[in-house]
Amino acid sequence: MKTSISIVPTDQANADRFALRWYWVPGLIAAILSLLWLITTKLNVIPITGPSSIGRLAIILSCLTGIISFAATYFAQQQASRQKRPLIFWRDLITLTFAHGVVLFGVLAILTFLMNASFTGLQLDIYTSSALVAAVAAVSNYLMIFLALTVGAPSLIAVLSIILIGGVLVATTTNNQPDWWQVHFSYLGMASSSNALTFNLTLITSSLVMLALTEYIFGKLQASQKDTPGLWYLKWLFVGSALGLGGVGLFPYTADTILAVLHNGSAFSMVVFIIAMIVGLRWFVPTIQSEFLRTSYTLGGLLVLSLIAFYFTDYMTLTAFELLAFAISFAWLILLLRNLQFWAAARTSTTKKAIKS
Repeated sequence: MKTSISIVPTDQANADRFALRWYWVPGLIAAILSLLWLITTKLNVIPITGPSSIGRLAIILSCLTGIISFAATYFAQQQASRQKRPLIFWRDLITLTFAHGVVLFGVLAILTFLMNASFTGLQLDIYTSSALVAAVAAVSNYLMIFLALTVGAPSLIAVLSIILIGGVLVATTTNNQPDWWQVHFSYLGMASSSNALTFNLTLITSSLVMLALTEYIFGKLQASQKDTPGLWYLKWLFVGSALGLGGVGLFPYTADTILAVLHNGSAFSMVVFIIAMIVGLRWFVPTIQSEFLRTSYTLGGLLVLSLIAFYFTDYMTLTAFELLAFAISFAWLILLLRNLQFWAAARTSTTKKAIKS
């Protein structure tokens, strides 16, 4: 008897089977488009990297087909499950598709660089090149389909970490002003910075991913842990910190303008919301692990000390304060999301044991 695979997978194995069923389609399309383009350009041999190269073809076609595969799969899966309100559904669809597309682009760019370093001067004929492009596109689409079907809090936390850390590192290392740090961290998003768009889009995308995480984590927690009303306050403080992060990117710092006020207000509100979450955590989630509480208070104390050191002493520069506050805030938010998952899992396990006994 032949079994059918639902577009709403019940587990990773089912998602893997669905991805294996369809990954070859975009791979074949990429092969045909690649071959047609190479024939049109009348190239006989193709280098690994460069303007007309295997690497560039593979990245463009893999990202384009991968984004379409992710969006189509996620759309079908969510429509079948009917779990989200329309506004949240479309926000998450656009955000998650873009975020996963960015991660795919970064991974392929790194792999292309490594291939070029490993096979310096290598050139291939158009048929071998098209086959290689098809292989990269097929693997990329398999991963994108699988990720679309298994998207959840753990994968979104990983995507958030990759985008935020990777985007900031790219903006800092490829900036046209090596001594940017002598100004302030927000210089990376100013018009005079060569990578302002990269930096600001990184913050905005990270903010949207955080909002998506709000639904995946807090929505489910509130539904399953109805005896913990403090989760409602924690959720909206988390949303506030996400909006603050997005505001930092949405309003690039421009001295003596309203943008400077909005930029600084967004950054300040993000820190305030995070400190409020840390201070109120014991009351919001009374049964959360004591080890995490101690860690939270330690990081919160460091955040407050850095504020004092910057505003009331000459010990800390603006850039040092911004970098330290960013690192502490981001590290704590990731720890919060992970520990909320552990807390919910432990509570569910305890409840099941109590019912059985």
